[in-house]
Amino acid sequence: MNLKNTFDKKHWQAYNKEEIFSELRTSGTGLKKEEVNKRILFYGENKLPQGQKTSLLQIILHQLLNPLIFILIAAAVASIAIGEEKDALFIFLVIFINSALGAYQEYNAEKSASSLRN
Repeated sequence: MNLKNTFDKKHWQAYNKEEIFSELRTSGTGLKKEEVNKRILFYGENKLPQGQKTSLLQIILHQLLNPLIFILIAAAVASIAIGEEKDALFIFLVIFINSALGAYQEYNAEKSASSLRN
């Protein structure tokens, strides 16, 4: 009972609805309960997989572990070493703003994805 193979090989627009209902073992009112149970056993339930929840701390760490951040930190340290504290402060400010915005966007994306799954 593999409906996917049936779908791949047919040009459904060329058939009338009775032929399609027969082929898919359904009707205009939907599937019979026994057919629903067979398909659930064969295909599984029609649910999105549940991923593990990501905490805000994990999202912030993900933002800070970006290789570009390490390069910017090295640049800030180099700026301090050569006496350019204002440049170092600006670089750290850019790191903070970038990480905060990235964490905010990623957190909102996680919330949206979780809402869609529910």
